[in-house]
Amino acid sequence: MIDYFFSGDSYVSVTRWADTEAGTVDGGSPAPISNWGWGSFGANGIDAALYSGSKCYFFSGNRYIRVTRGQTGAGTVDAGYPAPISNWGWGSFGANGIDCALFSGGPPVTAPLYGLGSNSNYFLASNCEWINNLSITIDVAQDIVCQSASGSTRPPNVKGFGFQLNAYSPSGKTSAWQQYVITLFDSETIWWIDNFPLHGDNIINRHSNLAAMPSAKIPAGYKLTIKLENDWNGNITGATYIVVDDQGRTKANVTKNLLSIGGVTASEIAPIIAFQLNIVGPVNSESAVLSSGSGTINYSATNVLTPLSQEPPCAESGYVTGETANSFYGTLPSGPSNSYTQSFTVSSLKPMIRKEGLIRPSTRYVSLTDD
Repeated sequence: MIDYFFSGDSYVSVTRWADTEAGTVDGGSPAPISNWGWGSFGANGIDAALYSGSKCYFFSGNRYIRVTRGQTGAGTVDAGYPAPISNWGWGSFGANGIDCALFSGGPPVTAPLYGLGSNSNYFLASNCEWINNLSITIDVAQDIVCQSASGSTRPPNVKGFGFQLNAYSPSGKTSAWQQYVITLFDSETIWWIDNFPLHGDNIINRHSNLAAMPSAKIPAGYKLTIKLENDWNGNITGATYIVVDDQGRTKANVTKNLLSIGGVTASEIAPIIAFQLNIVGPVNSESAVLSSGSGTINYSATNVLTPLSQEPPCAESGYVTGETANSFYGTLPSGPSNSYTQSFTVSSLKPMIRKEGLIRPSTRYVSLTDD
């Protein structure tokens, strides 16, 4: 873990490998707080800092800022900040400054065996019950840019990466593992649906163009949403993909009904009882190297969800997605809750995580307009 300590107009970053050790001061520290790019705020000192999930609060004098961060670095100051501490409505208390702040949210959920990043993230589940009305929104705080991507299943020289909603069906279902994905190929986003049995070819393998990006990246300020629809038996019957740009304009809103896909029958769709979100390479076990990117992943469902560090035993499959990237995810508090917000960031300083396990069958890549 990396912790930050502030004194005067400087700070140090410290790598600590246990909760009870002092750690080692990282190279380049101490450094001026002005390096964090917050303008005049905090240039002469930070009085207090408060971790609050994907948002952090920093206090200096009679002002504060709210910052969207991953687990390392300065993050991005949210719109409308700095703001006066008096906005918090505490009367005269703290209006002229906060000397210390204490996070008291309890310990985070234990990370999965391989860590939090790439194809290894928390599983969100609902005590083996069907998860209904699942919605996941990725809020992009810093441009997500693909530097390179391995493999040759894409068109030549096309870079890409994907946001994969990887979902686990309950035991005994033909559709054992379900993927609902937004992928970027160069400057085009693609929606994708892949449902897999335990053995044999894909039950569903469909994708098509979603929305064009201004360039080969997902710009800061964009919001990407994947929503799942259920029938009365909990089966996933549809997926909606929404892209909203940095001006709040809807660039795409596409709904695909699974039973409208040729050859798919009612016996081949299923509920989900657990899922995770992975920011990884584009397709077929490819690996993406991202040069920048950060933001938050916002989860919500009708059910009460609980973060887990491993697949629940009621899942039909133990599949692992084969794609990887140098993405890293923030911790989540212990549940239960109907909604969670998780930070993500990109780092070239840490080894890329590659979770080992039963890699799901390959996705058949046909074309960018295979609908």
